[in-house]
Amino acid sequence: MELDDSGVQAGVRTFRHPVHCPRFVLLPMVHVAEPAFYEDVTARVRRCDLVASRVWDTLIDDTERDRRLGEALTSIHVKRSQGSIAVAVVYGAAHMRAAVSHLRTLGYGSTGCERLTVFSFDAE
Repeated sequence: MELDDSGVQAGVRTFRHPVHCPRFVLLPMVHVAEPAFYEDVTARVRRCDLVASRVWDTLIDDTERDRRLGEALTSIHVKRSQGSIAVAVVYGAAHMRAAVSHLRTLGYGSTGCERLTVFSFDAE
């Protein structure tokens, strides 16, 4: 997430492995955004073959959510390592650092970052 004078942007990052075929598209989510942000995320998810997302559970803490996310990413990496698929990782922005760290541990690297506007500030 990035904040500047024009508004707030979210970085959509794609991760690829040098040997294995799946690519992971990290889509950081927020509680409040302009409708266009959610429309863009929805379109990106529809272009993917598989979605890893957080099940809403208020009884677990962030550390446990990060652990479960890592387990899910590892499972996809192992089970789908030969398939040329795109995996949308739709999690709260606060969990993206854990996702990046885990993917790097598995040997994945970022191939770039696209900025999506979460919301803009009015210029007055």
